[in-house]
Order: sequence, then structure tokens, then C-alpha cells
Amino acid sequence: MKDHTLNQYVFNALTDLSPVMAEDGINYRVPVQVATETSNKYVVHVGNMSIRVFTDDTLPDFIRVRLSMIKASGVGETLNTKLDDILTTLELFRTRKGNLETVGWQASSTMFIVVMGDKELASLKGMT
Repeated sequence: MKDHTLNQYVFNALTDLSPVMAEDGINYRVPVQVATETSNKYVVHVGNMSIRVFTDDTLPDFIRVRLSMIKASGVGETLNTKLDDILTTLELFRTRKGNLETVGWQASSTMFIVVMGDKELASLKGMT
């Protein structure tokens, strides 16, 4: 069951999810799936058909801090009640206006959008 859960997230990651340029034209909105059924696994969609999978021990600090802020705030409430596999791209990237608009938001029970800059996204792609 443990492997099935992670495989499900990896399978879902092989869709057309990719970072989207934020309205400010500087930052990116990056989809992050969080699998918590067995242990925390984080699937970060870094580009066309490319993902990075992290654990609690390997998750970059800048993502950890933003996810904590999102979960601790009102932005952490789930915006969509649909299951992840039927969320549309529009629903996923719909901006939750508010204080953490430049940090990120929770799009569903397991999907988050984390806002980050060029250098942070490049580091996730291994381009630093």
C-alpha cells in the first residue's frame, strides 16, 4: 500500500502539470503534491513532464517554510472539494487573493501551489 500511494502521486505527476508564471511576471506558481498516508512525500512539478520527489528530510527549506505558512493561515483551507485526479488546471492555479498570494495556497486536500522565484525553481531542476 505504501508504494501504491507514492506511485499514484508519481503517476498523477506525469500529467501536463508545470509551473505557471505568476501575475507579477517574476515568480512561478509551482504545483506540489503532498502524500501523507504513510509518510510525507512531496512531489514537486518542476517542468514539462518532470518532477522531483522529496521526503521530510530532503524537502528544501524554502518549500517547507512556505507550506507551513500556507497550512497555518486561512489560505490553508481547501479551495476545491474535488479529488485531485479531476481537478482542472484552471481550478488548480486559481489564485486565492490575500496576504499569502506571493507565498502560495492549498488547491485541494493534497495539492498546493507554492510561489517561487527563478533561482529557486532552477535549483529544483538541478540548474544551479
